Amino acid sequence: MQSRNDSPVLRLAIYYHAIVYDTHHLDNEQAVNKIAHVLSDIDLAPLGSPPDDYDLYPKQIRCEYD
Repeated sequence: MQSRNDSPVLRLAIYYHAIVYDTHHLDNEQAVNKIAHVLSDIDLAPLGSPPDDYDLYPKQIRCEYD
């Protein structure tokens, strides 16, 4: 069982909590939320896969959309 302290959501929140920080704007939190939403839709699993699997991934994506 995964602990709350090891949650992927918690990690993302920590990593990206200040990805947008503009002292002249009051909407920093909203901007961070937009970026976090985009990041949550990205499949990052291939980046941590073995090289052969990583090389195969774009080929599979191309086949999916052909």
